Amino acid sequence: MNPSILNGNHIINQKVKKREWFRPFGASVLEEHAKQYFNCNYKSEYMLYVTEIIDKQKFNSITHVDGTCRIQTVGDNFNTYKRLINAFYKKTGIPMLLNTSMNVNGRPIASRYIDALELITNTDLDMLVIGNEIYKK
Repeated sequence: MNPSILNGNHIINQKVKKREWFRPFGASVLEEHAKQYFNCNYKSEYMLYVTEIIDKQKFNSITHVDGTCRIQTVGDNFNTYKRLINAFYKKTGIPMLLNTSMNVNGRPIASRYIDALELITNTDLDMLVIGNEIYKK
């Protein structure tokens, strides 16, 4: 999701996640742009680190109550994902996306094709992309 959508975290919670309001969402940011948006000077390829967000107001949907975000820096190791974020960047000028696990509160993460299809069927998720296939409601 676009991380600059005001209260985007609440939209995802209402439509899909069904979890507590205070639970944070992460961000996937192109590695070369991370320093523009976060106080970090390191890679975080696997969302292992939490760092302060520079513009908390503009990116409130990825900002935790303490002003931080768990980030994933996306470089060449994630070529397909990098291409997706780059395409979003070209359209919006924002080199990152809101990132969260694909599951409903209390349920396992969708790890199989059938799990993902069940998620779009049983939630208010608008669209699902699996590989080159796009599923819309």
